[in-house]
Amino acid sequence: MKVYKVTFEGINPVGNCLVIAAENKIDALFMAKSNITWGKVVIDDIVEVDISKPCVIEFLSGDY
Repeated sequence: MKVYKVTFEGINPVGNCLVIAAENKIDALFMAKSNITWGKVVIDDIVEVDISKPCVIEFLSGDY
């Protein structure tokens, strides 16, 4: 499994994120498209996260 981060426009103007565990980028794209039904997602919106060392994958504080 690999971890992917998807860049997309959220429904509301607050923080948003989508982090997916998938076998490959194509599978991650299909998963993203099935979740982000209000907008367009393309393969270039998906980036593999390097988890070979400790890292923060996503942090949304909700602070305005």
